[in-house]
Amino acid sequence: MSYDEEAILETIAKVSKSTVNISTLKLVHNIFYQAVPVGGMGSGTIIDSKVLILTNNHVVGGAKKSMSLLAMMKFLRVQL
Repeated sequence: MSYDEEAILETIAKVSKSTVNISTLKLVHNIFYQAVPVGGMGSGTIIDSKVLILTNNHVVGGAKKSMSLLAMMKFLRVQL
């Protein structure tokens, strides 16, 4: 392995623990005006020790509920 490959692998090992999976639940209305739950997924990054997660609006925008899966396989309920 070259030096660049080793440096990249080391960086990935360090930052991958701060990457989280985000699952959301939105309510949309169908043509009969019935509320239908729709699930979504995205990713985010933990940016501080209080587990503040940075993500894009299209991941959580309009979500009624949201959960994050951390690298250590722990789920957190997220406050939007």
